[in-house]
Amino acid sequence: MNIIYDFQIFQMQQYGGVSRYFYKLIQKISSNDNVGIFLYLGLNQSGFNWKSQRSLCKKSVSIHVSQRVASKKCITALNYLGFNIFQAMNRHADILHLTYYPHKIFRNTKTKLVVTLYDLIQELYPEYYANDDSIERKRKALYEADLILCISESTRNDLLNYYKVDPKKTRVVYLGPTFENNSSLVYDNVNNPNPNKRPYLLFVGLRDSYKNFKTAVKAYLSNKNILKEYDLLCFGSAPFTVEELDFLKKNGIGGKTFYISGDDQVLWSCYRHAHLLVYPSLYEGFGFPLLEAMAAGCPILASNRGSIPEIMGQAGIEFDAQDESSVADAISKLAYDEKLRQNLIKRGFSRVKDFSWEKTAKETYEAYLDIIK
Repeated sequence: MNIIYDFQIFQMQQYGGVSRYFYKLIQKISSNDNVGIFLYLGLNQSGFNWKSQRSLCKKSVSIHVSQRVASKKCITALNYLGFNIFQAMNRHADILHLTYYPHKIFRNTKTKLVVTLYDLIQELYPEYYANDDSIERKRKALYEADLILCISESTRNDLLNYYKVDPKKTRVVYLGPTFENNSSLVYDNVNNPNPNKRPYLLFVGLRDSYKNFKTAVKAYLSNKNILKEYDLLCFGSAPFTVEELDFLKKNGIGGKTFYISGDDQVLWSCYRHAHLLVYPSLYEGFGFPLLEAMAAGCPILASNRGSIPEIMGQAGIEFDAQDESSVADAISKLAYDEKLRQNLIKRGFSRVKDFSWEKTAKETYEAYLDIIK
């Protein structure tokens, strides 16, 4: 079985959940003896260690460029041109697995098209995505695909409710954890990443639109005891905007709320020292922070929306993400109940074992086989 993977997500992201997914999938699925990987990264900004992966591929093309260069439209045009030539040169490929939703889909007639659906956030919350053309690109890719891999049952249900696609060409394949047992991360002696060196609540990822960051902050502000004893640490995405800094300052928590970024080691440290993770997103197709928290022994408070309950299972406490008091009550409940915290930590360690990149690769490989029979 010969499989082609394209450049799209690696031009778009240096690091990210989707690019990690394909990096791990390619790494694991290549262990099958009858699999040949044809990888066209093109001009990309990917920060993953592709040099170690090149030996796993029959053919690969990769030229690393800066984020500034990768974002240019002319680079996208060059990548599409190069990718079409790459496909023409490898016209006997059985599978073309797109890493995102392309402007144009070019493939050889006998090559089966596979699309991974991450979520339907643009469709469900269009108010946050004005002038976003990705919905139309997604629609075309989904209808043309021979196989649609959905990263959760929730995502699959959203797909079937929103688009008239054949359910038979859909398959749910869960993703794997960021932190693996064989990771090179140093799991011991990690330092408290909070600049104040005080106990803190943790928020991970993007903070705008449906990620619902302000609701978490308002819930944090509403309890004087929590406010007195805990800081709020935000990892990832981008530094606080001027608007966010103004909001924090006006509410008197400019010196108690911190932004931090870094690699997986820093992220691990954030989870390990956090008193709890607050995850108030209004919608997720999967939710990597849930698995990250479970693996690191960080108890979870999370929204009851989208795929979050499905992925979290019994390893956390749910709240209504649109009800500030519900979030505040959940924080208070977990913050002062150490027995409950330890119970959720144990459940998290057990739950995260249900997810692995080996399992992701195995189920993806089996889905590939089904459409080329």
